[in-house]
Amino acid sequence: MTRPDRNTDGIIQDRGPMNYELSDTQLNSLAKDLDGLYDETQKKMGQQDLDYVRNVKRYSEAIKRRSFELFNHPDTDGAFQKAIVLRGLHVLIEFSVGHVILHGAYDHIEGANEFHSSVYKWDFVIDTDDWKTMHHQGHHPYTNIKGQDHDIGYGLLRIDARQDWWGHNLVQMLTFPGLLLSHSLYFALYTAYSARAIDGRKWYTPGNYKKALGHLTKAYLKNLVTEPAKTGRRFLQTSVGNFVGTVVGYDYTMLLLLLEHHASNVAMYEKSERTETKGEYYYRQIMATTNFVPFAKLDLFLQEALEEVDFPTPPDFRVFYAALDTHLEHHIFPDLPDNRLREVVPQVQEIFERYGLPYNIVNFESTVPDIVGRLFSRTAPVANKEETVLDLLKTPTDLTKRLFYGVTYRKPEEPYYMGVITEDKTATTVVESVSEIGGQARTFRFAIPEKWKKMKWDAGSFISVEVEIDGERAIRQYSLTHASEIAETLDITVKRIKDGKVSNHLNDNLKTGDTITLFRKPQGEEGFVMEEIPDKPLFIAGGVGVTPILSMIRKIANESPETDARFLYFNRDEAGVLFRDELEKLAKTTGLDVRFVYDPLPGAPEHLETSWISKELLEKHVPDLLDRDVHICAPDGFISKTKGYLRELGFDMGRFHMEMFKPPEVKKDQNASYVYHTVKFLKSGKEVQINENTTLLDASRKAGVPVLTGCEKGLCKACVCPKTRGITQLEGENPDEFLNKITICNTVPRSDIELNI
Repeated sequence: MTRPDRNTDGIIQDRGPMNYELSDTQLNSLAKDLDGLYDETQKKMGQQDLDYVRNVKRYSEAIKRRSFELFNHPDTDGAFQKAIVLRGLHVLIEFSVGHVILHGAYDHIEGANEFHSSVYKWDFVIDTDDWKTMHHQGHHPYTNIKGQDHDIGYGLLRIDARQDWWGHNLVQMLTFPGLLLSHSLYFALYTAYSARAIDGRKWYTPGNYKKALGHLTKAYLKNLVTEPAKTGRRFLQTSVGNFVGTVVGYDYTMLLLLLEHHASNVAMYEKSERTETKGEYYYRQIMATTNFVPFAKLDLFLQEALEEVDFPTPPDFRVFYAALDTHLEHHIFPDLPDNRLREVVPQVQEIFERYGLPYNIVNFESTVPDIVGRLFSRTAPVANKEETVLDLLKTPTDLTKRLFYGVTYRKPEEPYYMGVITEDKTATTVVESVSEIGGQARTFRFAIPEKWKKMKWDAGSFISVEVEIDGERAIRQYSLTHASEIAETLDITVKRIKDGKVSNHLNDNLKTGDTITLFRKPQGEEGFVMEEIPDKPLFIAGGVGVTPILSMIRKIANESPETDARFLYFNRDEAGVLFRDELEKLAKTTGLDVRFVYDPLPGAPEHLETSWISKELLEKHVPDLLDRDVHICAPDGFISKTKGYLRELGFDMGRFHMEMFKPPEVKKDQNASYVYHTVKFLKSGKEVQINENTTLLDASRKAGVPVLTGCEKGLCKACVCPKTRGITQLEGENPDEFLNKITICNTVPRSDIELNI
């Protein structure tokens, strides 16, 4: 990915490496902030928004009427030219506002009536059903993902060196003028073509273009024949004027749409099989979309033409760019109307600034010539690694291969034209490996990858480590012992455990200077990580469960050392206590009070406090328990007992935050044990029967189909698999929402299932 910089003309261009990567914690927080802004804005909407759009629609009709009047009765200087401009403005405003309406911007408001997306009549030569399929199911979910977003190049043009090169791109500078002259035709047919692809129909399927051709025929007859016929002797002038005005309107609309996802400051992505979180989805929309600043002189010219329109309440001129000059906001909040999108711009900018994200915006007058120039230069199969065509000529073998694949319309064997690859795996170096507690554990310090150095993660977060053991890959999660604000390295402590395949392997084999693979980014379990320091925290840990707790204690020592914090640390014996020296030092220099508690085993030294977790122990060590926030990390049985004692003591469980060593089990229903379904693994050619209490991961193991696993909580996404058929318990609550990618570790069937693995 590249960092966009501005040149002296104000256009944003690709320049050098970009460090806008965010941690999973930041991405989740970003999603919450944007969702909160959306909810807040939605609550404000009401009758005033319907009044606004009704006024805009009447204004659009008034513009069209005045255009016709000027063609029919030229009663002012430059009437013909003004009529053409007004005709074009009518096309632009119809697209801009209709686009917003079809996103359902007013559907939830009582009395939406003709502005409901299901019944809206769009004065634009696109079938609304085709548009909704192409735009809502293709463009918005997959913005700027190659092979999934049909709006990249609009199926015909190569504007970006990251796009694949095909034979027809060689003559695109010849086809582009023809496209400009017949753009309403192309708009209609392209939309129908894209919709059929999303629906899975062959391009030559009968009926694909029937509705589009019907709209075109009706529009051409009306604009070029029936409407001009009403003017009598001015038939020819009106027909020609309607045609030219329509072409101007569609072309201007096309140029605006082109720059919003094809300007030099936006990212283009390679297709990925991974499942995108909501935060990652927002991040991609932000990086792949730009706003624009209109050309002031052109706007002034258009506003002068609008003075011909006698309308008592004309809306702000920016309505012509509805959801276009605020396209970034539109891609985050697609069903907010344009007036609300303009309203939230300052808040969106503030959120982006908080996360170090770019607020992409370009100048129209600089970007359009740049795009036209790239249309010319991208007629050759130049990739983004070459500066010019001359660089490509220096490698004739590469050039020949690219021409061959492009002209024969075959996917190149080599990835010549590369967009951003969303990578799950990042390699880093082991900076230090330190033995702990007599060799029972080892602390590893990993170098922070370059692209992670601006990331933030909360105290209590973890990373996933991937290793290969005897030819098999495995992923495990380990808590980071520092929050990002004070982390110079990524530190984890791994304790040996009986039959611990990965933990013991790391202790025995991973050395300073080795390379280790990190899976995805630092992330935290929602409800456990410590985003803000509580007034009076109580920490409880069992054994190696101290690692996420230590990151919280270190955060407090760094930011608020006087905090009244208490820590109950349970271990089998003294030999198993991790970080004892540091904890005792912090107890002397900060407000931390540490209590070490050991298992009441025969022969335990008398000077040690020995006890199992109990209500009495909690009352003894934490008399002000009800005033505290509890963070606990321990084995699941220990946590279950602690929760029970806290409830008995009247503790507010809304202030209870936990992380368990073992993943929570999927909720089981006794009756579900007798309901069986078939799970088919399509690529492996295997199938197995399981009941509704058995996870799909267990089904894969039963069938002998290897699947990479990690946390087995559904958090790390290591076990994401494509699902082509069937319903799980996740969709059981919302059967209309089919999930095509699922984490199989925490998913059970509610019908026969087909997994493409």
